[in-house]
Amino acid sequence: SACKLKHARCRLMWYDMRYGHKTILGDERFVSSIKQFKLENVPDWDILNLMVNRGTLMIINDLLLEKKELEVTQQKLIVKHLMKAIIGYGDALLYFLNNYSWSYLEKQQLMRQQTQVDSEFQSWYDAAIEFRFQPDYIKFLQNDLTEITERLRQKFSQIFL
Repeated sequence: SACKLKHARCRLMWYDMRYGHKTILGDERFVSSIKQFKLENVPDWDILNLMVNRGTLMIINDLLLEKKELEVTQQKLIVKHLMKAIIGYGDALLYFLNNYSWSYLEKQQLMRQQTQVDSEFQSWYDAAIEFRFQPDYIKFLQNDLTEITERLRQKFSQIFL
């Protein structure tokens, strides 16, 4: 309800909603009036929850990839999960580097500017953001999804462990 939202603790998704979305029904000023939805109020544990959520998508992919023959819809789901994981982990990295933004375009630029971030991960993040705007499954389905998943897992481990 509006009352619950008005008094909710700040979460990353609420911050993103406040600054990055438009109201299509109801009072246009309502969301922007919720003052606690600021980046500095997002608790670190919420970013860790994002990472767990996106890591779970990688585990779901592992289960799907155990099948010998995957239908195209399953292959596309794996790609979608990979893109969400890349963006989620990239967003977490930007957050902990104090460079997070609600804007996908700005996050893409911020990631490109990070000199301490591995260039391969920057390329993956860039591709995932592009996928977010214009999904091109064929580009990814031409590759070995098991190999991509493993490379990403290794990259996530290098960055976050």
